[in-house]
Amino acid sequence: MIVLGSSPFCASPAAPPDVAGHTIELFDSNHGRRIPARMYHPGPRRPLALVLPGVGARPGDYSSIAGYLAKKGFAVAELQLELPGDPPIPNAADVAALRRPELTVNVESVRYFVSKVRELRYANTNSPAVLVGHSNGGDVAMLYGSQHPSQVRAIFSLDNLRVPIPRVSRPHICSIRSNNQKADKGVVPSPAQARAFNMRIEQTRIRHEDMWNAASEREQKLITAALDSCLSDK
Repeated sequence: MIVLGSSPFCASPAAPPDVAGHTIELFDSNHGRRIPARMYHPGPRRPLALVLPGVGARPGDYSSIAGYLAKKGFAVAELQLELPGDPPIPNAADVAALRRPELTVNVESVRYFVSKVRELRYANTNSPAVLVGHSNGGDVAMLYGSQHPSQVRAIFSLDNLRVPIPRVSRPHICSIRSNNQKADKGVVPSPAQARAFNMRIEQTRIRHEDMWNAASEREQKLITAALDSCLSDK
């Protein structure tokens, strides 16, 4: 099931990037779950990039990153993973273990969305996707990449805190770290591991909660520069 927030998509690869985006909603009947999203410059020849948000975010909250990816030539989908009525996300005790069921649901939503994007020709999904995730969305990206590595070209994490970054060289993994949150033990690879697997792990002075549209202009430039470097790696 698909609900469009505007007219059906008909963008061609040569069309100017749609940096404003169009709202859509898919419904995964197997899991009884809505998947709201905002699509930026869809087209059947454009590679897919997924933007996976942090807790409490809505489609449009990461439009600065999504618009940048659209200008780089991607068909971009900014997903809403957290829905009204979902149980509160735990923030005490063993947070990683308590969040695992919610993360599993989110991974299934991403898997369903990617399969439908292929079917509806909103993007060229014959080539692996790029995943960009902030905080909880970064955890979802890491889990999805671990389970479906052949479907992912690169993962760019904005300070994921709970799910360990896979120690692999494919998909290519990059992460920028905040100046005010500490990841759980074992999440971030050591400098030696990062070198061994050709990862980019960059410490920044950006606050964890500002790694979306709330970032300053200078911080936005740092984020997009790091993302560009990640995408440029061979």
